[in-house]
Amino acid sequence: MSMKEYFNILKYGIRNIYNKKIKSYGFIANDGIAKKSLSDFVNNIPTDTVVAFVGLKQIKYYAGIENPAEYMIELFQRKFKNIIVPTFTPSVKRTKNFDIKNTSSESGAFSNAFLKVADYRTPSPFKSFAIKGPIISEIEQLQFDNDYASNGIFEFINKNKIPSVNLGTSDIRPICIHYAEYSKNVPYAKVEKEKIRIIYKDGNIDTKNISAFSYKMNYKVNRDKIEKDLIQNSLNKEQIVNGICMRYIPEDGYFPFFLERISKDPYYLIK
Repeated sequence: MSMKEYFNILKYGIRNIYNKKIKSYGFIANDGIAKKSLSDFVNNIPTDTVVAFVGLKQIKYYAGIENPAEYMIELFQRKFKNIIVPTFTPSVKRTKNFDIKNTSSESGAFSNAFLKVADYRTPSPFKSFAIKGPIISEIEQLQFDNDYASNGIFEFINKNKIPSVNLGTSDIRPICIHYAEYSKNVPYAKVEKEKIRIIYKDGNIDTKNISAFSYKMNYKVNRDKIEKDLIQNSLNKEQIVNGICMRYIPEDGYFPFFLERISKDPYYLIK
């Protein structure tokens, strides 16, 4: 990366610079450089457990991988003991029904591909995760009526310092960003109870009051600014090779940083 590109990233954020290129998919890599860089990046992550967000289009077109979901799942399984993939379903707030086995993830194509090979999906109607690995035995003990509350999945990820890995995503995705908002009780968010019908994997059905975390108005997290701030404070390891953006974001780095910034300015994450 040139110094000019670096300072442009600091000023404007990776998404603004690369988004147009990413959406156009102007070329297919044939020299193997991007594919090797992707593999090297994953294999150099210093942990055996990750929360993974994967954008398949970047990987398919810029690394020249015909079946990127299969490739990434195999790459993850060779490297990591535990793989956690978000399979969020915000539409359940409207439908009032969540079928653990059959409700598709709304977190992208990779998450649905991973669901097919995962050993477990958490029974959270709004913020479910697909999981592969022995960590399932611990996660099964959590409560899922309020994912952000004590003994919930986000507290578990944070306490165990499980990092976020973003591969091929145009936006930065630290998994506990909304947990930071919840923890600091930001003034623009709310928690409401929703009565949801849950169909479990074994076919049993239950109706429960589930807490849903959302914004009071149509706010959005300012991911460009957040990425710039994390880069400036050396809180995420990042590479862009042949159009593929790769990020490793340690939980014990960015999360206390967010809490400190929100303490100073409750609107920090959305400004």
